[in-house]
Amino acid sequence: AQRALARAVCTLVHGAEESERAEAAAAAIYSEEITALDERTLLEVCAEAPTTDLGRSRLDDGLTVVDVLVESGLAGSRSQARKAVEQGGAYVNNRRVDDAEAGLGRADLLFDRYLLVRRGKRDYHLLRFD
Repeated sequence: AQRALARAVCTLVHGAEESERAEAAAAAIYSEEITALDERTLLEVCAEAPTTDLGRSRLDDGLTVVDVLVESGLAGSRSQARKAVEQGGAYVNNRRVDDAEAGLGRADLLFDRYLLVRRGKRDYHLLRFD
């Protein structure tokens, strides 16, 4: 009932097309389908998430999942970041990461510019590489 009401209000206020986009974005944010979103929708979904700008060269220097979790503030230390990965609570672009020292590269970027990092169910951080 809540979803039907939300859909009806969204459609009334923003129109059917925007309502469908919002629904798809909400579903994608919690699944690996986030890679299917267009750039505009990704940025709208992540508008409330903290964002950090990093140089693109960082990807060439051997940036790891642990590094990303610490630099984004999602983990207070490297050991806390490793623990999050070991417990299955670390995600890059909504894909669970099993290897704490897994390297991240340009192929991991969404739209050749973004990495969406998540720790647990609700802690997101968007990394933007320039």
